[in-house]
Amino acid sequence: MGITMTRITQITTVITALTIMIGFTAIPNVSAHSEDNPQKWFASKTQSLCYADTGISYLKFDGSTPNTAAAKTQIRLGQSQMSDNTNMNLSETTSCTGYKNWVTSFYDSNTSLAAYTTALFTTSGTEYKLIYFNNNQYEYWVTNGNCSSTTLDLSNISNHEFGHFAGMMHQTDGSTGHTMMRDPCTSDNSSIKSADISFVNPHYP
Repeated sequence: MGITMTRITQITTVITALTIMIGFTAIPNVSAHSEDNPQKWFASKTQSLCYADTGISYLKFDGSTPNTAAAKTQIRLGQSQMSDNTNMNLSETTSCTGYKNWVTSFYDSNTSLAAYTTALFTTSGTEYKLIYFNNNQYEYWVTNGNCSSTTLDLSNISNHEFGHFAGMMHQTDGSTGHTMMRDPCTSDNSSIKSADISFVNPHYP
């Protein structure tokens, strides 16, 4: 299920206005695991997500644009890391009318901003977040990469963003246990860690 770039622009415009007031989480900045958390936790551990094919098609992945199916496969690995290892129950849906959780892309000239996840929105009683990946042509998204701007591993960054989706902020203190929420991005992003799991699960019993 796709959304047009016009729709993406509209969403981005709304988010830009809102983030001035409530903030957003992004690589590489924001503070540590904390209960003082603008990211916020969902009321329900069961969440469905809409993947915007049109938006994802703008990502340059493994040297090709579009490479939508392959890019979605890598992004879904982040969803699986969270859903398979914590109490959260995440699934993909094609029923994408109304207010929904979306996974899509955005353009930013700043290639150091690889991705971001919005804070929790509540509209007409529905909670939702949006996960964005930067579709700047100079963002080199790949299957097997690292955290550098020249070879961004899409699944690793997706793991990190789904951590924000669950409600976590960045961990900035590397001495208090390895997590995929380290700031800045490290090889720990390659999989969810026990510290992440033990932090998420109490919020989703």
